[in-house]
Amino acid sequence: MFTKKSLRLAVYVGLVLCTAFLAPGKIAIADSQSVKLPGNPVAEINPEILETFLDGYIPEQMESRHVPGLVISVVQGDKVLLSKGYGYANLQKRIPMTPQTNVRAGSVSKPVFATAVIQLIEQDLFDLDAPVSDYISDLKLEDEFGPASTVGQLLTHMGGYPDKVVRSHAPDFEAWEPLGDVLHADLPSRVFPPGLVMAYSSWDYALLGYAIEGVTGLPYEDPVAELVLAPLGMGSSTYAQPLPPEIYDNLAVGYGYDYDKNEYYIQPHDFVHMSPGVAFVTNGEDMSRYMRALLNGGSLDGKRIFEDETMAMLLERQASVHPYIRGRSYAFAERTFAGRKTIYHDGNGIGFINRLVLMPEHDLGFFISINHRYFDEGMSITEATVMLWELTNEIMENFVPETEVIVPQIQPLPDRADHIKRFTGQYQTTLGIGRNDFFKLEALLDNYNVKDNGDGSLSIGSGVYVEVEPLVFQSLESPGSFVVFVENKAGEVEFLTFGGTGSYQKVSWYESMNFQIVLVGVITLISLSMLIAWPIKRQSHWMAWVVSLLNLGVIVGVGMLFIREITDLLLFYKKVPVGATILFTLPWIIGLLSLSLLVFLAQTWKKGNIPWWGKVHSILVLLSGFATIWMANLWNLML
Repeated sequence: MFTKKSLRLAVYVGLVLCTAFLAPGKIAIADSQSVKLPGNPVAEINPEILETFLDGYIPEQMESRHVPGLVISVVQGDKVLLSKGYGYANLQKRIPMTPQTNVRAGSVSKPVFATAVIQLIEQDLFDLDAPVSDYISDLKLEDEFGPASTVGQLLTHMGGYPDKVVRSHAPDFEAWEPLGDVLHADLPSRVFPPGLVMAYSSWDYALLGYAIEGVTGLPYEDPVAELVLAPLGMGSSTYAQPLPPEIYDNLAVGYGYDYDKNEYYIQPHDFVHMSPGVAFVTNGEDMSRYMRALLNGGSLDGKRIFEDETMAMLLERQASVHPYIRGRSYAFAERTFAGRKTIYHDGNGIGFINRLVLMPEHDLGFFISINHRYFDEGMSITEATVMLWELTNEIMENFVPETEVIVPQIQPLPDRADHIKRFTGQYQTTLGIGRNDFFKLEALLDNYNVKDNGDGSLSIGSGVYVEVEPLVFQSLESPGSFVVFVENKAGEVEFLTFGGTGSYQKVSWYESMNFQIVLVGVITLISLSMLIAWPIKRQSHWMAWVVSLLNLGVIVGVGMLFIREITDLLLFYKKVPVGATILFTLPWIIGLLSLSLLVFLAQTWKKGNIPWWGKVHSILVLLSGFATIWMANLWNLML
């Protein structure tokens, strides 16, 4: 079931929904609650040198990486150093990509939307510490974790809601639903205590959008336009669905690339359900204006747009589990690129890849958008995505001085080997845990096994860590890397985090990767043995043979989902294909047959005409059927 190809799904965990966690060994040290960097601002960049560099780098990379079109805008302070398009917005019509070409920004929607929320806070229409239920009257948001998540928690992805992938988009406008209808029909229960750890979720921003509608009485996109887009002169940007004709007509076409046929194919335009955090459409020119306002102290074209308090909330750290690991402002995540500390946000929609990077202390920022899908059919990273990452690093290394990072000299705590076992176990990504669709398998495929080394240290993945503060572990190999464990209200260790939304939850033994592999192996062996033995000896009921066949059908079918040549997982963003619907129906059939088999076996055994080994074989098949049902239910493989 879990081949190398299936493990591609693990890559999706940290990166699909639009923000990746920083791997051990690359985590920059934050020595205060501010994101301000030490050192002098970068010298003013010569626009001609910048353009010459990009003109030499980008076209060559686009050709080798199968990138149809790219737009990049670079600003420094109140100046636009460069705003330029490369390649094509529409390959078929040979329409060039320009700074005025509209693109789908994906989760870059979130910082722009958060800017509007902060404006409402300044107007006293929102309170950061108030539960969002104060602004939403028709949803029951209180639960076992207590009152609804606060506005501040939702802005920093600490609301406690799992994310969603399956049917998060609609293939056409007829299938699209307004935000309120989506929340009433699909809002999942919180699976994490709010305010405890960061777990990326577009539901957090969907609730904030609905809160804006509750406060203003208008569709959320109208107040956002009035608060942010209109003052900044971002006339080609919108959250509206469907798009206004003048914006849609200038929208770039999203593409994928078929390596077997060596040709591009179009990713059809669709509509987003959780739209506040995903549906933004903009262009390079408008994003230049947004970045200039943030980097120029809240002013644009000589007009004050944002107040100092707004700027602090947008650009400076507002939440983190610990000062040693990266955190978030109310709009951006902290991250280090090529040794340079930044605040940033990625946006990875269907057919588009986006990145917004700001370095406030250097007065520098850039926005890049590529009209190519983020994942290929097997949910592994496309070459276009790799280009975006490498272009980011090239800009950093050639135009921005490396951030000076002072790693604190921390002494390990005295021998605490007696309590080290409380940290051990398997931790699975919070991006998959709690999901109500089969992408919950992300949690199974993206995990860390924490082991006690017997000397007071822990092995976390491939690294060895020692405790330097209660619940805080520092890497022996890379002292700049820290892992923080988080306790629940009962005082039990429940999470570990590397910073940002890279959080992992401790799971029970039966949810671990090792146990699940063993279980799948046992079910497969029992089912295969019955498929071979029954036609020869028929020492069981025919239902045992059918149950065995269906068991293997589920196991093989789920494995095939993650093979690129068979399934395009991106289809699940819009619908559940017929083949998958049939696959997810099989566990119900297995359940009915297993119950029926139990009755028939009891009746048959009374006659005494089945040898003991036939009875044992039948019981094993029956148990394997129930195990398949249990496993399918655990990982949401049932409709």
